[in-house]
Amino acid sequence: NQNIATLHKILNINLKRIIIGLSEIGGLDIDDFNFNFGITRTIANLNLVDKAYSKQLSLLQKKYVKKDESGNLCVENNRFLFNSETDKQKYFAENEKLNETAADEEITKIYRIKTSQLQNVKGLKASTMAKCYELIIDDIGIQ
Repeated sequence: NQNIATLHKILNINLKRIIIGLSEIGGLDIDDFNFNFGITRTIANLNLVDKAYSKQLSLLQKKYVKKDESGNLCVENNRFLFNSETDKQKYFAENEKLNETAADEEITKIYRIKTSQLQNVKGLKASTMAKCYELIIDDIGIQ
């Protein structure tokens, strides 16, 4: 068993990817009710945190990104435009801090999936597990 200190952190920037991976696992043929419910509850809890993260990201953009006369964010070549270099630096510094913040502390119920639960799930792909690897605990000692 791994203690909480050795678990992978769930960073805000990775929430959407993790939710997609859990949703893919949840769509597979799993008979264990507790396993299914754990996935369901974790997706719901991650969605709440992702919503809050998206709101904070939007507030950052409104604070620092240049706006046109209609109040829309200015974008050129898929990049935000800024009023000044200082605004640009502040935006990227605060954005990185927000992205790299661990969402774990904000989530009360995270279901950690054991490799022993996953080993017999039919149709499970490595790409799906990779999307939510932060939630997987190797309890069978895979080498």
